[in-house]
Amino acid sequence: MTDQPLATVQTSRKRQLGPRNALDVPKRRRISPLIIEALELLASGQARTQKDAAEMVNCSPEHLCKQLAKDHVKDYLTRAARTKVRGAVLRAAYVKVGLLECESANVRNDVASDILAMEGIAPPTKGHGANISVNVQAGYIINLSGEQQAPIIDAKAEVIEG
Repeated sequence: MTDQPLATVQTSRKRQLGPRNALDVPKRRRISPLIIEALELLASGQARTQKDAAEMVNCSPEHLCKQLAKDHVKDYLTRAARTKVRGAVLRAAYVKVGLLECESANVRNDVASDILAMEGIAPPTKGHGANISVNVQAGYIINLSGEQQAPIIDAKAEVIEG
């Protein structure tokens, strides 16, 4: 045994072992309130560019750009966008259903197709059949009927002097 105290040996061994198990999750990185405020300004449209948002929250545009490039900030943006969309789903559904009562037949048809597609009932897709051209005018003709082949004509180019 070494002359070191037992606590020191355990600490060094703990560092070598790493996380206790696979479920240990690293801490979520913090996003400063300044960056969150800049993101809200961009999302609301009050700031048209990153530079405008940076000026409004009194930070440099470079700092804001570097923060927006970080993974944890991108994750925050994705979560915020999904939350907003989830909140608007019910409202969008009511609008779609309301459009079914519209006077325009084209709008009603499009809305009905959209609603059915959302529920997994899709209309038949166009363009999956074979396109056959009956009016063959130029080019090679391929006979697929299985009848006897027509005789092959051997044509040679002749030189015309003149």
